[in-house]
Amino acid sequence: MSRAWFTPAEILPFAADPLPSSLGALQEYILRQGWRADRKRARIRFSQGGGYEYHLSLLPLNVRSALLAGDDTPIADAADAPSNAVRNPVWSTFERLPEPAKAKAARRLAIVQAVEAVRAGVTLQAAVAMVACDHKVASSSIWNWLSRVEGVPRSDWLPMLADQRSGGGKAVDVPQDAWDYFLADKMRPENPAITACYERTKRAAAVHGWGALPSLKTFERRFKSEIPHAAVVYATKGSEAAARLVPAQRRDRTVFASLEAVNADGYRHNVFVRWPDGTVARPITVAFQDLRSGLWLAHRRDRSENKEAVRLAIADMVTDYGIPEHVYFDNGKHFASKWLTGRIQFRFRFKVKDEEPEGILKTLGVKVHFTTPYRGQSKPIERSFREIGEYIDKHPMFAGAYTGHNPMAKPENYGSAAVPLEVFERVVATEVAAHNAREGRRGYGMNRRSFAQVFAEHAPEIGFRKASAEQRRLFLLAAEGVVARKPSGHIELFDNRFWCEPLSGMIGQKLIVRFDPQALAGGVAIYTLDNRLIGTAERIDDIGFNSVDDAREAARLQARLRRTMKDTHDLHVRLETADLKRLTPVDPAPAPPSAPAKVARLVVGANRHHPVVDFDALSAAAAALQGSDVIPLRPRK
Repeated sequence: MSRAWFTPAEILPFAADPLPSSLGALQEYILRQGWRADRKRARIRFSQGGGYEYHLSLLPLNVRSALLAGDDTPIADAADAPSNAVRNPVWSTFERLPEPAKAKAARRLAIVQAVEAVRAGVTLQAAVAMVACDHKVASSSIWNWLSRVEGVPRSDWLPMLADQRSGGGKAVDVPQDAWDYFLADKMRPENPAITACYERTKRAAAVHGWGALPSLKTFERRFKSEIPHAAVVYATKGSEAAARLVPAQRRDRTVFASLEAVNADGYRHNVFVRWPDGTVARPITVAFQDLRSGLWLAHRRDRSENKEAVRLAIADMVTDYGIPEHVYFDNGKHFASKWLTGRIQFRFRFKVKDEEPEGILKTLGVKVHFTTPYRGQSKPIERSFREIGEYIDKHPMFAGAYTGHNPMAKPENYGSAAVPLEVFERVVATEVAAHNAREGRRGYGMNRRSFAQVFAEHAPEIGFRKASAEQRRLFLLAAEGVVARKPSGHIELFDNRFWCEPLSGMIGQKLIVRFDPQALAGGVAIYTLDNRLIGTAERIDDIGFNSVDDAREAARLQARLRRTMKDTHDLHVRLETADLKRLTPVDPAPAPPSAPAKVARLVVGANRHHPVVDFDALSAAAAALQGSDVIPLRPRK
């Protein structure tokens, strides 16, 4: 049908019980049933004539069927019809019929076509009688079939001849108010039983005067026929459950080369582990997986899924394999950048300085993608956790420590043992290696090979991007403010001592130490506060008080250091003591002659000796030179 909205005048020719047969009565019926209040299925008609239009779903089933059967829209045959031809809706009903009903309609069509063929030379009545005799059917049945296809295009005769009954009799109308109440009650997240909803609808109809209701079976049939299953799932189980009704998207990972793209996530093991401090807790593994092959590239364990475990796993991956081009994380706080840059309380004694793993990845040219959590389509490593958990969590070495995958699946020996951390680490390393090497993989592009074989086959010809030692150290944790201690300049970190020769000249200075907390025996990297590398310090292990071998090893180390210091001294100090004495002057050097002063300066001093002046003689001499007008000089009293 080309449209689904009709005016009362268009509905009236097909009106049947319970619709009245006159236009005025039909208008009153529409107002009484409240069709116009349903804004989704009633609308104002803006074309000539105005009024209202009503959706097909408001009409009773028998009236709706009559409208469908009365549509004379021409439909071309499938062989010569254009691809955009309008199709009669009766075909949709016909396609939902069972095969016996379709075969019965095909036999009727053959009889009707036989009548059309015989009718060329005789009257219609004679043609019907002849065909009825040949096919052994009643003439009244043939006349009934001819009336069904009268005025209908030949291409639509087959569905019109089928018995398209949706029930055993006349459809029973349900008051619209009662139906709306029933749907609102049934389509709730609590998903009540249809029987309870029907009983509440009956009580509400009696109170509000909605009229008599049909039986429960009528409500059930209408609910199943009109309400799509997807709508029921969405209303009762939520959008996530409704989304699962759509086929899962399959992503082709063969577009990548090995190590071109990796994904990461964390998995909490169902095993009780005893940690070095004596506590018992279930560990979490943070793992990185190659997307092309499924190979596990790196994994680290900790008590929780934290950013420190993530960055140390990245350091292992970069060190053992190389730098990927793309990495897929979920948007959890352990992988998202704003959490990686935040300062949180850490379990170590010293203040830990956060370098951002995302910033480091950007520095290395890695593009970071954030995906939807708990979605295996986005991160295939979530699917591999099921296999890893089966092989690791239920390992014979962990008997008595297995917890079960949920509180309702606890084994009989629950909590009877706890695995030491070092044992757990050995088992995980063994099982991950076996996981990578296990052949017979049936995934797309695997061809019964192992993850390791596929990874090696699809490695790029130019090789992987390798990180330098400086770049690998960027992923290590950093403790800031560690002091080089007297008298040797050694540093102390978590009750361990570390030392290298350059530290001898930095006693008392604050330094930065970058380290792997799970591999302190391998040494630590020492930096200045402005991030200049000083060197790599090795751990100085304590020795037994009565251990002769350890004492000899320590003596050999000290002898080697003394030889190294002597060689360094001899390299730089090339003069003997005798040469030093010979080149050192001991006689005083002659004083240089003084140059005459170019400017005379007034000497100030009251305690200096001055000569006595004879003022009488000076006055007589002046009078003899100039006459008697000279005033005689007198000394100051």
